[in-house]
Amino acid sequence: MERKGEWGDHMVLQGVSEVTHCRILVINSDLVKTELNPWHSTHDETQIDIVLLGHMGEYHYVSLRPSNWKETWAIRAKMKLMHELQNPHSSNQDLDDDQLSVLHTRETRTDVADKKSIPIDQDQTEDNHDRTQLKADDENLEQGNKETGVCDAQQTDKMSACSNESNAANNELDLSYIAFQNTELLQKSNNFKATEILFDTQEDLNRVVMEANFIDPLSGVPTQHLSFYLRQVLEPSEIYVDNKLNTLNYHVKTSARDQNVDVVVYGSVGERMVVSPHMCCHHNTIQPQILFYQSDVANIVYEAESAIGPHSLLADTNSCAPGNLTLQVPYIEYFESCKTEKIKETVYLCALNSEFTVTFCNQHIHPKITQGIECSQWPESLTSEWHTRERPSGFPDSEMMKELASRACYVRKYSNSSNQNSDIEWQFVFPTVETDLLRDMMNPNMKYALRLFKMITNFQTETVQRGLRTNHLKTVMLYSCESVPISVWSNNIGGGVLFLISSLMLYLHRRCLPHYIMASVNLLEEYSDFELDNLLMCLEQIRLFPLMALNVFAETNHLRNQWIIDPIVNDLHRFRNDRDNLKSIEQAFCPTLIELAKRLVMFGVHDFEKGFNMIERAYDSIYDLEKQRKVENPQTFEQFIEPFAYAVEDPITRYFFTDFVDSKLRTNILSKMVDSDHVRIVGDVGDREAGGKYNEFPIPDGSKLDDVEYLQSLANYLMTIDKKESAAHFFRCGITLGRCALKEEIIDVSEITDEEVKKQITEKNMKTTQNFHYTLYSLYNNLIDCYNHMKQTILFQEFIHDFEELVETLSYPCYFKKLAETWDALGNVEKADLYHGKADQHQHNKHSTRV
Repeated sequence: MERKGEWGDHMVLQGVSEVTHCRILVINSDLVKTELNPWHSTHDETQIDIVLLGHMGEYHYVSLRPSNWKETWAIRAKMKLMHELQNPHSSNQDLDDDQLSVLHTRETRTDVADKKSIPIDQDQTEDNHDRTQLKADDENLEQGNKETGVCDAQQTDKMSACSNESNAANNELDLSYIAFQNTELLQKSNNFKATEILFDTQEDLNRVVMEANFIDPLSGVPTQHLSFYLRQVLEPSEIYVDNKLNTLNYHVKTSARDQNVDVVVYGSVGERMVVSPHMCCHHNTIQPQILFYQSDVANIVYEAESAIGPHSLLADTNSCAPGNLTLQVPYIEYFESCKTEKIKETVYLCALNSEFTVTFCNQHIHPKITQGIECSQWPESLTSEWHTRERPSGFPDSEMMKELASRACYVRKYSNSSNQNSDIEWQFVFPTVETDLLRDMMNPNMKYALRLFKMITNFQTETVQRGLRTNHLKTVMLYSCESVPISVWSNNIGGGVLFLISSLMLYLHRRCLPHYIMASVNLLEEYSDFELDNLLMCLEQIRLFPLMALNVFAETNHLRNQWIIDPIVNDLHRFRNDRDNLKSIEQAFCPTLIELAKRLVMFGVHDFEKGFNMIERAYDSIYDLEKQRKVENPQTFEQFIEPFAYAVEDPITRYFFTDFVDSKLRTNILSKMVDSDHVRIVGDVGDREAGGKYNEFPIPDGSKLDDVEYLQSLANYLMTIDKKESAAHFFRCGITLGRCALKEEIIDVSEITDEEVKKQITEKNMKTTQNFHYTLYSLYNNLIDCYNHMKQTILFQEFIHDFEELVETLSYPCYFKKLAETWDALGNVEKADLYHGKADQHQHNKHSTRV
């Protein structure tokens, strides 16, 4: 919209207001406010969403979100949802017939998880998810329904012993900690139950993971749409996994050998669970857990009769919390140098006399070092259930279980300021078991689901005072892997993530999350009801409004594919009506994959492989679609990709990508393209490569400098596809052409008498010379790297003096450094030292000038 057509803008915005049932406020640069209300809306005026717009420059409107919109969008959406469910006939015009049929009142529902009846005012199903409610710049964007239910029955039995009874008042969450700027919204939220425990029924929870086309009753979102969104907005390969583990392991184990101790690195770092949506988070501080111990120093036994050696320690778990123990010392003389404490004639071990220290140069590594003791046997009373419980999914299988059971168990020092016996208490841990499960035994799809689950949950709960630890999330995942079929994690990632979120919410509601190996240990024991309720409120947002919550996550983390929310939402309403997943593939998913492929290709040659794979996925979907519809003579992949290649707008990218496709498929699409475009070929511009196929490669029309830059782009592309000899040839062609073109492009001003014209031409000559010099330097630099990759750096000897002259002309420290490294690679130490010195001198002069 352009402001010069203000009346037209007004009419368009009025139309938008009508369609979306939103009140639009336009804030002009002089702070004059224009308000547009829908004329024919049947919504309650208090329920009308507000969209704030403002002018940016002279041409566009942009959304002006309230500063606290992230904290309030879900509350606004839920308030609107509750209003519509309590007054279903006031907003029925947008609901489907099957949705209206379930908007009715039920008297009670039984919550099997708590074995008691919970009154329910309304039973809800999928609600209207209008496209405009899911835009990232709207505050009330997605709606769903509210159900109660349970998760796996086996987990219910395990947790019933530590489940806390809670009354109806405990089911209400306190929203007052959110700093609302909108006092009206704050007042409404205080009179509004944020959570009355929205859990799935067992049947719905099973269908969420088992049926790829199931429409989630709580959110109204089809799991296939959610799966497609997750896969495209954050692919497994795009998740950044911290890679400090190998370096850390080497450093820690080297220090351990020097200090004569053994170590285990575990936790998120050891399990490769330090993840983020992009690489810019790789400088975040990590806190690896390091357990150090000395083998054969002590032998932990569980019965007094077994304490026959002087180095025996008798484990006592009766007087401690589940999972903790004290270590009684039968033979005091053996542990005389250790720290002990005597209580009522019994001597307890407080700490061994060993120490371990390690220092990291990396300021982002802050290790948590704990003393431990290796146990030859697991505590049977705490772990017997893990060995015998049923695992419907078959994970871990019998071979894995056998291998895991052979792993060592450890006890580590336990510190708790609220426990008066904390000095003598220790804690059982199974670091190698959990690390093996998560890092080595889970398949890539399971790891992808767990990493998504961790990133999304951490993002959703980042505002709470006390968040969840990775230990909580991986425990939920491990339990889920035992009950959910393994195929779910590859075929229905959306349903899998919803299952994980629902399971976590159920554990939080029960106030009990059993340890994966020691089921009697409650990992939520230290959390207060207030803290757990706040966590539940945050997770409720993604459970009720998964697409909107994920889109906020994508937008906040600047994920480049966040735009795909639009085609997904556009298809939701149609899919709810006809349940035709083939139409979703044809009208939403495949076009989106093709658009994603187009954008990847336009990003450059490094993303050609991803773009090609994306097109393959789109073709596979179309092929399966045509197969199901029994289409005769379905198109081949070559027929499918050829129009895509022709549609790439930038001619240079189009030629490179088409050649990439030809090399993959052994086709000749590029030659047909060249014939139709009637363009020049590379062999007519520079020297022809002997026997080279790229002599006939097309080159767009342009200036001499354009030709030089194109040859450089072609050579870089050839480097990317591992055709280094051809790349070196075209780098050399670019250098030769560039040096000749520079002489031709410079205009002789010796015979020009008009001083003003002479001055203008001189300035143009200087600018042209500078542009050519920078291009030439880039060509030389790329040629050096190419020769280095070919391990033939000596071939650059013929260019070294020209390169040296160019670097002296440009005179940049980094250029001097590159020249010094090149002379060093060529064996001329004297020249290398000379230009290293020049680089340092220029850098010193630069700092001196700043001072």
